[in-house]
Amino acid sequence: MRAILYEYEQDLELLLSYLVEGEGFELQIAEEQDAFLGLCASSPPELIILGNCPPSSSHEEMIRLIRALPGLSETFILVLTTNPSFCDLIPGYQDTLISCVCTPITPKNLRETFREIKRLFTPTEGGYNQANVSR
Repeated sequence: MRAILYEYEQDLELLLSYLVEGEGFELQIAEEQDAFLGLCASSPPELIILGNCPPSSSHEEMIRLIRALPGLSETFILVLTTNPSFCDLIPGYQDTLISCVCTPITPKNLRETFREIKRLFTPTEGGYNQANVSR
């Protein structure tokens, strides 16, 4: 399973890499918007993680750009944010393919989040477990 991380702070990048790869995801990291969107467009991943966006962009803008790319309308997006009501403000949040984690969060809780996401995308007899997405 592939995941792409958009994060420009190296300390968080290192921690997220450790946790995501520890749960069995193949992780690619982009620190700049164009590189990130290029990775997403070249081969849609199962998971996109939006960490701290640089000042020149925002989570809302990134979600809009991601959803506009071919093949990414069904990609799960995990947003790391300090705003507890952020996801309630995102158009399309109700589609269950966007989830928010409010920071600060412990590495243990973040690891559990990645495990749950991986479980959601594990093939089952009737397809994927996406119907069981909990926010």
